[in-house]
Amino acid sequence: MQLMPTTFEAIRSRAPDLVSIDDPEWNIAAGIRHNRALWRLWLEAATPGDQRQFMFASYNAGRRTILRAQGVARASNLDHRVWPSIEAVALRVRRWRQGETLHYLRTISQWYSQLDEQGRLMRRRR
Repeated sequence: MQLMPTTFEAIRSRAPDLVSIDDPEWNIAAGIRHNRALWRLWLEAATPGDQRQFMFASYNAGRRTILRAQGVARASNLDHRVWPSIEAVALRVRRWRQGETLHYLRTISQWYSQLDEQGRLMRRRR
């Protein structure tokens, strides 16, 4: 996990057992807590797949950025609850390095697909 120090401290304020951002175990534990909290913030997403995209996008770009993107999608008469609408307006969202976030999401989607396929193969072998 890679957390900004301010994010780690915010998480640590609610979970004082998280000792140090420099310790990989505590950093990963904080990242899991952070992603879980982000997951819960996107319950209005149209599908679990969209929710996953919103969660990871807000992890990368910040929740406020993705909320701004939803506002641009709504103003464009697009469904702000589906991730493809956010991608469609990404270039028009101010103060968003969308290329970095979209690349990050593509990478995660590729990993997710590979893990999902491996899981299906393993279930078939049982």
